Formats: sequence, C-alpha cells, structure tokens
Amino acid sequence: MDDPSSDEVLIRFNRIAPKVQPIFPGSYVHIENGLEGRFAEFSFECWIRPWKVGATAAIISQYDYPKRCGFALFLNPDLTLSCYFGDAGAFQQTRLRVCSKARLKH
Repeated sequence: MDDPSSDEVLIRFNRIAPKVQPIFPGSYVHIENGLEGRFAEFSFECWIRPWKVGATAAIISQYDYPKRCGFALFLNPDLTLSCYFGDAGAFQQTRLRVCSKARLKH
C-alpha cells in the first residue's frame, strides 16, 4: 500500500497552463487544548506545493511561540523544512530540527 507504483489511476487530466491562485496565509483551525496528552505517538502525511514565503510558515502545528510549543512542521523561506518536537511548554531551541539536506523545488 505504501508503494506509489501500486497506485491505481482513476482518471488522467489534460495538462493546462499554471496560473496564480490567491491564497490566504495565516488561515487556521483552532482546537481548544489541541492534542495535549491524548496520544503517545502520531504520524501524518502532507503534500506541499511550495510558494515563495518571506518568513517561516507552519504547515501543521500545535505551536504557540514562545510559551506553548508542542509539535510543528515548518516551511522556511529558503524552502527547507524544520520540525519542532516539544512538550507543549516553553520553546526550547534543542527541540528544533532543521532539515538542511531536504530542499523543496518550485
């Protein structure tokens, strides 16, 4: 199931020229108390179509810097990714991981 070559193609679309589509950075869903204390482990999958960003942007997070920092996946301005694995407490630099080898392409 985890092998892309085994995916079934349901329909193929004609290629069309790309165009700029407006986005609204900063939109989010707020869940009171988030996921605190509910899971010992979790996993997620997301597909990112990078856009030029002027500052680090959260892709998925439970992260309210600087006092309530849980987990986060960030897209950085240089198109690298960062991850933060916190305990929902104050920010700790040692919990931030920058994926310097993974650079997304436009």
